[in-house]
Amino acid sequence: QDDRADQDRRRESPYTRRQRWSPRTSTGLSLRARAAGDVQAMRERTGADLAKRQHDLDAKLNARIEEAEARVAASRAEAMQGVDAVAAEVASAMLERLVGASPPESDVKAAVERAKGEAA
Repeated sequence: QDDRADQDRRRESPYTRRQRWSPRTSTGLSLRARAAGDVQAMRERTGADLAKRQHDLDAKLNARIEEAEARVAASRAEAMQGVDAVAAEVASAMLERLVGASPPESDVKAAVERAKGEAA
């Protein structure tokens, strides 16, 4: 029994007893507040980093879109020049077949331009 009493006294002694963490203790509240502050700071840094990355990516994509639009416009202009040439050749060949004579090339190109203007 004496051993048991000594063990009980040691358990109850303030020097041998460990303090248990509790969310209700002031230490627990300060740790929780500090952790919440750390989380908030991390969110702000991450948000700022993501905004910067988003801005950089938007700038790169906008530049690529502008380059692609310029290539499409150049291809469209080139294709339209080809269409005009084909239309002039077809018109000239049709007139030669129907009339038996080939009109001057400048007249055929002018007629194609007029037709193109009327269609627009």
